Amino acid sequence: MPPRHKIMRPMRLNTCIPEDLRVILDTHLWSDIEHRIPKGAYQKFICERIQEYFAQKALDVGEWAGAPKGSLVVRGSQSAIETIRSVLHNRLTEG
Repeated sequence: MPPRHKIMRPMRLNTCIPEDLRVILDTHLWSDIEHRIPKGAYQKFICERIQEYFAQKALDVGEWAGAPKGSLVVRGSQSAIETIRSVLHNRLTEG
């Protein structure tokens, strides 16, 4: 049976990051069992972080705190943001 083709083929992305962040990333991905950074670890880590970023929503809570627009922004899951928005709205309307 021939191998299946990937629906979403990988595409190359080249980037540079500061040396101190690279050291932190390398340390995080290091495998004591393999005595190296496992194959595909960078790709897996970066893909997971990108997916997490786009899954999160943002809420500017500055309007409830009297702060300038954009100075107090929280990020989280859709349900967390809705809960925060609801709590803040209820506190504002009660008080």
